[in-house]
Amino acid sequence: MKALILKTKPYSMFRLGSGSLEETDKIIHSDTLFSAIINIYSKVYDNVENFIELFDNGSIKISSAFPMLMNDNDSIFFLPKPELNYNTENNIKAEKKIKFISCELFKSIKNLELEQFSFTDNSTIIGPDFAVSKTEIDSESEITSFIKEVVTPKTMARYEKQENNFYHETDIQVLPISINGETFNPSFYFLYELNCDEEQKKHFLTCVRLLADEGVGGERSTGKGHFEKIIESEIKIESSPNQTQLLLSLFNPKTQEEFDSFERYEIIVRGGGSVSFDSDDDSFEEEIKPYRKKQVRMISEGAVLNNQVDGRLVDVSPEMGADHKYYRNGKSFTIPLG
Repeated sequence: MKALILKTKPYSMFRLGSGSLEETDKIIHSDTLFSAIINIYSKVYDNVENFIELFDNGSIKISSAFPMLMNDNDSIFFLPKPELNYNTENNIKAEKKIKFISCELFKSIKNLELEQFSFTDNSTIIGPDFAVSKTEIDSESEITSFIKEVVTPKTMARYEKQENNFYHETDIQVLPISINGETFNPSFYFLYELNCDEEQKKHFLTCVRLLADEGVGGERSTGKGHFEKIIESEIKIESSPNQTQLLLSLFNPKTQEEFDSFERYEIIVRGGGSVSFDSDDDSFEEEIKPYRKKQVRMISEGAVLNNQVDGRLVDVSPEMGADHKYYRNGKSFTIPLG
């Protein structure tokens, strides 16, 4: 399966919002990635609506961008831990903390009829969100995380009242780690499928390469969210006759039947932010509402479903202030599970 690696420089910072300024994610959600690519396309090419249609009709599919580790000899790609029944008798706390599993561990999921799974029994845990197989990393020593949350106190200059202008912002920072004498550097990657003509493929790949300079997420003007370079790669994910699928993107169902296809899932809220509005008045909250992009509920990565689904692009354009449409990418990207 084709992948694009968003190679980061050590100690890079990312502002990946997760509902509020005080929360952050450790992945680049597919809707954020989609928005960044569309924004770049609008600056470089014409007919952006035609390009958006390629996502809408499934000619271009992208997953969310997940963490990975790289050194001179190897790469370890992580996937979201599937929403399955996990062993709650042993290592219950450690099991709950795991959010990502390596592709090698993912391949070990064979029998979905089992009532319990565990990723703490025969794996190496990396501090404490990530689990890798012993064949990839075998270490008895505690390994610290390669993604660190950084909390910074800030003030909003536009608010006059002291009680309104102080807040904390949470970002993530990627850190190189040493394991058994080897240094691993973290990056991000996402999977993609292109079923369009050669010119459209070229435009897509050009926009992704420009992500290195344009960046993703918030506060890019301060240096956050940028990459060193984009690397084309491939990940071997075995096909399976099993209809059970693992969701690797955010998803918004377009029919009740699609929603009913999900056996296990978590719903998160995406959206917010305002356009074309600024004010020095500290009582403008009601005024700004028409300028805010609509919020939308999405099924998050790691959900397990029993059928192929499509999803939709959700129009989240504000009532006022926008000179074009704003979309959240709720199209599906799945891989076989089990």
